[in-house]
Amino acid sequence: MNATDRDVLISRIIDGEASAEDWSLVRAMAERDPTLWSELAAAQQDHTELCAAVAMRVDIAEQIEAPIEEVASQTLRRRLRLAGSGGGWLIAAALALAWVLGPHTGRPAPVSHGAALFPHIGTTPEEALEAYIQRGAQSGRVVGVVPELLVQDSWALEDGSGYEIYYIRQIVERVVVPDLYRLTQTESGELVPTKAPLPSQRSGRM
Repeated sequence: MNATDRDVLISRIIDGEASAEDWSLVRAMAERDPTLWSELAAAQQDHTELCAAVAMRVDIAEQIEAPIEEVASQTLRRRLRLAGSGGGWLIAAALALAWVLGPHTGRPAPVSHGAALFPHIGTTPEEALEAYIQRGAQSGRVVGVVPELLVQDSWALEDGSGYEIYYIRQIVERVVVPDLYRLTQTESGELVPTKAPLPSQRSGRM
């Protein structure tokens, strides 16, 4: 088993996704190389520190606005390097998003209805998204923004300049339609739209 497989096993254990087979492999490897247990313990400590750092970041952001940009890059790189050595990449990526996107990332983000009637769209994707959310809130289309960002993947850039993170931002919206339809399968296997029964309450699923 090469070093990459070893790192993958440690990462699965740290992320709580290790199977019984994974644990058997780890025990077998540790019999040949007892230092694996020390490496696993160090990775677990790094994981714990990352969780604590995320929690502390949110708590601090709730109370004050500090000029953290000067130290953010150095601190972020150190923690991402620690996480990358033993797993926990999703947590490391979430921490990176907390630094980059600001303190609002980790807590509820209700839509303000008191903004200008027609906010400026802006010249950046972030400004355009904010304008869409504000206009949607005024029209009743946008209900709110889910505060948690769903990290999908992350990796270090080849030139060493930073890290690339893929994540999902969820926007809660509403729409009024004249009828409800769902796809049903005919005897021949064809999917056709048919009217769906009205839901008995405001649940969301039909």
